[in-house]
Amino acid sequence: MDPKSKIQQGHLFCITKKDVHFYFDSGASHHMCDDDKLFKNLHEVPTEHQDTVYDASGDPVCLHMSGEVIYDQIKLSPVFYHSTLKFKVISLGELDDSNTLMYVGDKRIKIFDVNKGEMIGEGYLHEKRNEYIVRSIICRKEEQQAITRSMLSSTAIDEVSSRLLALLSIPGNFLS
Repeated sequence: MDPKSKIQQGHLFCITKKDVHFYFDSGASHHMCDDDKLFKNLHEVPTEHQDTVYDASGDPVCLHMSGEVIYDQIKLSPVFYHSTLKFKVISLGELDDSNTLMYVGDKRIKIFDVNKGEMIGEGYLHEKRNEYIVRSIICRKEEQQAITRSMLSSTAIDEVSSRLLALLSIPGNFLS
């Protein structure tokens, strides 16, 4: 048998996952992202809802595009987009407006949905940068508002409080 006939040809494809880091930012007024490829349904924001933020050098940046970011373990909306931004941030202020409870300690951050009584996000402290990096988060403001409106009865609030307290009391669930 001819030795060349035993040689098989093939192709090797190397796929590398893009290193995407979202940071928790207590000073950010909005969730923001500089990568339009991470967005689903990116659209122009009506003029009355546009906002201006300032980049690290103090220059104004008009936020006129918005959408939903879906990447790996991150599902977040609304998120503003601008190509000149050089960062991806999750605004702790925005999360606070969405009825969340945040725990920061032991070099970790955990975020709980108060209405559902479940953890919706987590992150860790990047020691060299001294910044918290998002590991996962699922927070869509439209869903949060709908849940909040549907849970205004005192019975529903008592039920959610009980679920949240139970969640916090499970060993290893909140503090580990």
